[in-house]
Amino acid sequence: INAEYGGIDPTMSPRLKTMPITALTTCLLIGLAAAHDPGVLHRSLEVPPMPCNYSTHHAPVAVQGAVPAWLKGTFYKAIYHTKTVGPDGHTPGDPSLSAVMSVHFSGGEGSTPEASFEFVQGTQWSAFCKPHLPLPTNFSAGNAITITSGCGPKRVCVVTATPEAPAVDGDTLDTVAAPNTYQGSLGEPQLPSPPGMGPAFWQSGHMPTDVNGDVYGLLYIYKPVPGYRVYRIMNGTNQREVLADLPVSRQPGRSEQIPSYNHQAVGITENFLLLPEMPVVLDAAQPAGFNWTSIQDSWDGEGILYWNVLDKQTGTRLGRYELPASWTWHNINAWENSTHITVDISWARNASALNGFLNGGVFSTWPGKLARVTMPNPTSPGASLHGPAVMRDLTCEGDPSVRTPEFGVINPLQMWRRPTRYIWASSVDMTLGDHPTSWTSTFRVDTETGEVHSHAEPGVMPGAPLFIPRDSEQSAESAAGVVLVNTLTDQGEVGVKLIDGESHERVASLKLPIPALPSLGLHNHWSELPTSV
Repeated sequence: INAEYGGIDPTMSPRLKTMPITALTTCLLIGLAAAHDPGVLHRSLEVPPMPCNYSTHHAPVAVQGAVPAWLKGTFYKAIYHTKTVGPDGHTPGDPSLSAVMSVHFSGGEGSTPEASFEFVQGTQWSAFCKPHLPLPTNFSAGNAITITSGCGPKRVCVVTATPEAPAVDGDTLDTVAAPNTYQGSLGEPQLPSPPGMGPAFWQSGHMPTDVNGDVYGLLYIYKPVPGYRVYRIMNGTNQREVLADLPVSRQPGRSEQIPSYNHQAVGITENFLLLPEMPVVLDAAQPAGFNWTSIQDSWDGEGILYWNVLDKQTGTRLGRYELPASWTWHNINAWENSTHITVDISWARNASALNGFLNGGVFSTWPGKLARVTMPNPTSPGASLHGPAVMRDLTCEGDPSVRTPEFGVINPLQMWRRPTRYIWASSVDMTLGDHPTSWTSTFRVDTETGEVHSHAEPGVMPGAPLFIPRDSEQSAESAAGVVLVNTLTDQGEVGVKLIDGESHERVASLKLPIPALPSLGLHNHWSELPTSV
């Protein structure tokens, strides 16, 4: 306000006094982000809004290079923060409407991939854009995080921070099932919003899928006992089944019991679920609601990163193991043997891992690493049910070429059952220039030798990778296949890059017939591999 108008307009101050503190904080954070890097805000505002009824179905894709003939299936991408205008071309639409993008590969020599794009229906704004879909209003469509296969045959679910995940047709991307599918099966609403005016629950941003197609979710519970409600959607049913409520683990320096923020929900093995608890809190039951600043401010550097081991069938806690205070965004993979349980994760030293959400999307401001955490199998004879876990580095926290590694993926055919030799992830390569503001590279790490191969191209921002194996029978030691990475160029062109899994060189680039997007979105899914994300 000071910069643009020379001071605060006196007629505006009464409204400022009544602004929710979260909105005022957002304004201040945007201003700080622009001061830190004026280009951050400038670039985001340059992107022209899309009409909220915009869609693309089966449009041919321009290909540079050669798409492998064996690649057959559909690559889905969750797109969030998609600015729109209303149907009249002038009325503002939803500034943070969710969308789904897909690229279909039909296989065969010389085949042409086809791209589709569609907004997800589920808010009053999207009902305004397409009034023939009268869906409930208690769905937060502005936060599409990932895609999963848990909505039934030939459908995919759009996962957000609420359990009201709408189903979209896997081919047309049209919304085919209203989001309110749990019909009271998840218990008493936990948030203060009146019915129909907001979500009943907040949940983790991921709903991981097991090898048999079952999907798992995690809700934050505040009453009667603060904790986490773990639920399952049995393959093909689209019905939520509550397994158990897990009480909050006590942090040594915290007297109140409030659930910890949890992005990844649970890791999965053959017999267990792994639920992490970080030393931060998500007090989302308060009127201020979900707030990144308050989560970061609640960080307790003297606290504990707990790993709860739950019985997969009942949700009962069987054991709980500890690491020093640290942050984890994502599970990459997990597995068990007769004596131990292991999970690969992305790791950061503290809640600075939230900086990307608080400074205009500058993701180079926190260091991190990929790590492997091992703990006792609590069902093993004589195993300790409480005690320390052990962590070893898969990448180096101080390596500037793989700073801020995130979105780690493996061969989905091995997911949740056995370790793989290779992990692919996104990173910020600080050696490529001064102060990059977002992901610059896609890298592969050999978990046995620690060798890292990085792939980057000037002017091309990569999103999260997704590895597609060439052969359904190949071993966990193999890197044969392609890595799909959605991209955004300096000119605003939306694309997908295909990187050879073994040589780590680009084999093809796709230019999608979709207008420039203000963000790359977050996570992906491959139609033929349910565990892929």
